[in-house]
Amino acid sequence: GALFATEYGNYALSNPGNDSLDTKQATQVLAPEPKNLPDKPINVLVLGTDDRGSKSGGRSDTLILLRLDFKRSFISQLSFPRDLQVNIPGHGTDKINAAYSSGGTKRAIETVKQLTGEDIQYFFNVDFNAFRRLVNDAGGVFLDVDRHYFNDNSGSGENFEQLDILPGYQLVKGADALDYVRYRHFDSDYARIARQQLFLAELKRSTRSARGLDNIVDAVHSDVTTNLRSVSRLRKFLQFGLSIEKDRIARFSVPVSGDGTNSRGAYVSFYDDAKLAQMVDSWKNPSFTEVEATAAKSD
Repeated sequence: GALFATEYGNYALSNPGNDSLDTKQATQVLAPEPKNLPDKPINVLVLGTDDRGSKSGGRSDTLILLRLDFKRSFISQLSFPRDLQVNIPGHGTDKINAAYSSGGTKRAIETVKQLTGEDIQYFFNVDFNAFRRLVNDAGGVFLDVDRHYFNDNSGSGENFEQLDILPGYQLVKGADALDYVRYRHFDSDYARIARQQLFLAELKRSTRSARGLDNIVDAVHSDVTTNLRSVSRLRKFLQFGLSIEKDRIARFSVPVSGDGTNSRGAYVSFYDDAKLAQMVDSWKNPSFTEVEATAAKSD
């Protein structure tokens, strides 16, 4: 069993992209890995991209900073609106999704570290193919779709991905699943983030099985790049993530204080430093941990 688990993990982490220049450069700005997982919380940056650092100009469609607290047994998500105007080290003021397109995973990590003041120990760069593979291998995800998501590019202006997803409870797969979580033609980044977080919760439910673990390993091997090299640590991450109950997962988004256009006329959203600091603190200490701390003192 132990031998199988080791071979299984080695297969998952054998993606050639893990030895790419992009990954090596990104590793330079990461914080040291803790010797023991319970020692302190782990921060993991998850990037959803349309490439894995192999080409210049790739886009980071999604940025989520995960906090895995093994001692207090919770996972916390902090999502970043992709139009958020921030200072990008070595690049200047721009939308946060320009960090990856202008400087790869390393610059995306530097930007999130500067914005939150938090060290990051690991990253997972998830190619769109990995997302489609996970959803399809899981047999799809059942969702209660709130409205008709439709676009056929028949109107004037910029073209977007074509999709046609009717409202109602239904099984969503592959390309439709990816289009659903990326959709933002006629709503906001916040609505998009809410869809992503809901979808990830339902996908997690669909992968809580031995076959679900197979699917994750296949996707990690083929379409995910990471600085993680420890097979035993990968196994612990997966076990923790798949076993954690939904009421121990906290979800946050960087609060937007307003919107406007940048010097190039593109839409951007703004944040307030004080409110962002409060949100980061809540991300590190979700409300259910405060209730538990109060109860412990009472005892």
